[in-house]
Amino acid sequence: MYCLPNQRASFLKISHVLVLVFAIGHGFIMPLAVAQTPKGHAEHEAACHGQAVVHLQNQEQTEISNDKVRLNWMLQTQAHSADAALKTVTKVLNEAIETFKRNPAIENMRNNVQTYPNYGANQNISNWQGTGQLSFEIAVAALEAQGSLNLPKGLVLSGLDYFPSNGSMLEARQKLLQQAMQQFQAKAQRVAQGFGYTRYALSEVHIQDDNAQHPMPMMANRVFAAESQKMVNVPTTAGNSMVSVGVSGRVCLLK
Repeated sequence: MYCLPNQRASFLKISHVLVLVFAIGHGFIMPLAVAQTPKGHAEHEAACHGQAVVHLQNQEQTEISNDKVRLNWMLQTQAHSADAALKTVTKVLNEAIETFKRNPAIENMRNNVQTYPNYGANQNISNWQGTGQLSFEIAVAALEAQGSLNLPKGLVLSGLDYFPSNGSMLEARQKLLQQAMQQFQAKAQRVAQGFGYTRYALSEVHIQDDNAQHPMPMMANRVFAAESQKMVNVPTTAGNSMVSVGVSGRVCLLK
């Protein structure tokens, strides 16, 4: 039984017979919740019938380092025709791609090309604008070690997006999930004893993973290089992102 990629888990009932439910996304698998069989559900409904019920929640969060950065590059050109503008942008992007491919630390390279007309008097097309965008990801540590990047002619660095890598996100979520579940159960036991009960039973449990996507990246939107430069020094003060996992649910208090 699986959730769709990046889908958050809705509430799932819990019993003695457990089936793990996983969420798949960003290249890793993470346990989100546990579900039960119909037989187990009936057993718990019987156990909770006529008993006091409380709703509890617990949330754990931590900061993790933004150890990856996405560099966004751009270029603009004008030409007398759409074809000429397209050829100019494509040529620059192809040269840039070949340059960046020689750097083994660069990954997830993407590019995009657009052309559109500029209008003059009487709504006649005066020329054509060509724009190109190129982005790739690199580990912050690798960028710091290299110090600077070769800058292909015609491109400018237009922005930076810092974010945690999939590996660090997975590690943080796994730890937070364990902590959240343990604290939830400890809270349930304290509440049961505080109201004069000896034990409790879990009836419904929700797992809240607010980071099904990457946390909002730290962005730096300004041009860092002019076309005439051969090298560009990229800021590597990456900062942190907050990751949180919560557990909430319905608890039956039993004698």
